[in-house]
Amino acid sequence: MSFYSAMAQYYDTIFPFREAVGRFLEQRLPPSGRILDLGCGTGEYCAHLQTPQRSCLGVDLDPAMIAEAGRRHPAVEFRPLALEQVASLPAGAFAGAFCIGNVLAHLPGAGLPAFLQALHGRLGPGAPWIVQIVNFHPLDGCGQHDFPPREFPDQGLTFQRRYTRGENGEYLFKTRLLRRGQTVFTGVTPLHFHLTEPLVELHHRAGFVLVEQAGDFAGAPFDPATSPGNILVFQRRETVS
Repeated sequence: MSFYSAMAQYYDTIFPFREAVGRFLEQRLPPSGRILDLGCGTGEYCAHLQTPQRSCLGVDLDPAMIAEAGRRHPAVEFRPLALEQVASLPAGAFAGAFCIGNVLAHLPGAGLPAFLQALHGRLGPGAPWIVQIVNFHPLDGCGQHDFPPREFPDQGLTFQRRYTRGENGEYLFKTRLLRRGQTVFTGVTPLHFHLTEPLVELHHRAGFVLVEQAGDFAGAPFDPATSPGNILVFQRRETVS
């Protein structure tokens, strides 16, 4: 069983729906048309965005996440799909897309050009594309980084996270969930650091222009030294470099 499959039933406890994220997406995605959520998890943001005028397709690599999303939100469409399979979706079918929760860090840098070219072809003219990853700038070159544990006293849960440098330059995202001191699950997932400048350049080559960058979902200016997150809002242009 994968880390995310094991985590599916606890996901919304550890990473609950955040109103600030919902508002950020609502303000930057079009009010009508089809929206693509890449790495939808349990589908909370898809369900939040769904209206009679705006539909949402949520895709995720993990089948347990998709099953949980479909159980929670039967009116929304979800399907299992990896980022590398975006080209299998209909061309020009989406009025906007987003990928939050550091999902893009699961894709190696070598895979980004093909992914971005495929995504460009799935979006309509001028469509927004929103990406949120961890601010990797302060972590670049560190051998290890420990996050403060997340405590959930009502359920007796503690969630621990650590980044450890791997042998091939990637970082290993090591997690552990405890319930009253007993391990519920552990996970090790490789992550790939994406820094702003090369990420923006790859987007430019694929036909996207950067229109906004923020350090959090409240819209604070991005500071590579101190911002917790790196949120980039692109717009699809017609010409590709």
